[in-house]
Amino acid sequence: MKLNNKYYILRHGEAISNVKEIVSSWPEKFDNHLTKKGREMIKKVAQQLKNTCAEQGRSIDLIFSSDLLRTKQTAQIVSKALGIKPKFDKRLREIDFGVFNSKSIFD
Repeated sequence: MKLNNKYYILRHGEAISNVKEIVSSWPEKFDNHLTKKGREMIKKVAQQLKNTCAEQGRSIDLIFSSDLLRTKQTAQIVSKALGIKPKFDKRLREIDFGVFNSKSIFD
């Protein structure tokens, strides 16, 4: 049996940690929301993804996301565009950066 599945991987949009150049992982040390620019980026990508799938006669059936704030916000934006409820799973979290979590990327 040949499956015809297609998988898309999407990184979260620009978040506060990206702008402030801070390392951020689980456990989250601050509310690391998407920025306005990040939300707009993801809205645009979600629409492009929706259009591409429609052109190919395909649909996206599932959205899986980490439960970190920035990834949840990203998944919710994509979810709204595609009409699919995301599934959040802690097993998709970034690795724990230990003592470097919430420190400057230059550290």
